[in-house]
Amino acid sequence: MRLGVKNEIIIFSRSAGGRISSRIADELQIKQLICLGYPFKHPEKEDEPGRYQHLKDLKTPFLIIQGSRDEYGGLGVSEKYELSPAIELFFVDTNHEFNISPEEWKKVRKKISQLFAVSPVE
Repeated sequence: MRLGVKNEIIIFSRSAGGRISSRIADELQIKQLICLGYPFKHPEKEDEPGRYQHLKDLKTPFLIIQGSRDEYGGLGVSEKYELSPAIELFFVDTNHEFNISPEEWKKVRKKISQLFAVSPVE
């Protein structure tokens, strides 16, 4: 299945939306994935490999903007999970709720803008 010409669609997601979009991205030939707060592990449940195992083989470029204090996976995710070279982790000072300061939002906007070589909106 394809959704049109390759490299036209960018998916911007949050949490579980990142899980779903990362499962379909390669098949649908998505140009880029961006996720705020990927849920690697539910803090109140046992390890669930279905949340992250597919990420080791992902071919679609995937920017995960993760809170350094995210209870679903903070700073240690790059050591704990096997991630594809197509995945870039970018950490900001927040938890999974993503209530962040204006300064941290500027960092997020700048990082996303760099993906598309456009100037960030202030």
